Amino acid sequence: MAGRTRNKYRDGPSRLDSLRSSAAALPDSGRPHPGQQSGGRSPIAVISVVCYFDVMEGTLVLTILTVQSSYLRDLEQPLSEGSEVPDTIQWWISPAGSWRIRTYGLDHDIHTHSVGTGENPIDLAVANARKHYGDVIQSQHVIVMANAMDPDATGAAFSKEGLEPRLEIAAGRFAFWKPDEGRYQTQSAPR
Repeated sequence: MAGRTRNKYRDGPSRLDSLRSSAAALPDSGRPHPGQQSGGRSPIAVISVVCYFDVMEGTLVLTILTVQSSYLRDLEQPLSEGSEVPDTIQWWISPAGSWRIRTYGLDHDIHTHSVGTGENPIDLAVANARKHYGDVIQSQHVIVMANAMDPDATGAAFSKEGLEPRLEIAAGRFAFWKPDEGRYQTQSAPR
C-alpha cells in the first residue's frame, strides 16, 4: 500500500461490509461524497457517515531518529545502512487538539499522548525533540495538511518532503507517519 493514505476503517472486506450494513440504516445526508457511485454508497461515504469525518486538518511535526529501539526490551541501537526501521517522535497538531506520538522501530510499538492545545505548539514540538533527542535526530519535517483524509493532497505534501506518504489515521484524534509498511500498535505502557 505504498504511497497511499491508510485509514484503519478500510482494512478489509469483513470490516467494510459491516460498516456498509450499519451505514445503510442511517439516513442519507444527500451530500455527495468523493468517489460516490451513482445510486449507491461508496466506502468513502460509509466512512464519513460512520466516523463523521470528511476532513481532517492538521500539521504533522515529524522527527526521524538515527536509532531503532524497543521499549519492551529496553533496547536501543543505531541504524545501519539497509532497510532498518527508524524510531520517530511526532506531534499531530490540529484545531481539535494536539497529540505526541512516539514510534519504536524494532517492534512497531507506538505510544500516543493527548497534549491538548497551547501557544506555539509547532515550536514546542520542534524544540522538545531537539532538547531530548538532539544527538540522534536524522531529520525534522513540518508537514501541513489541509485534509489528511485526501490521499492526493497527502501524497503531494509528503513527496515535497522526500518521504513516502505512509500516513496512518486514527479518525478524529490524530494521524502519524509510518517509516515502513508494518502495523503499528501499542504493545507497552510508559513507566
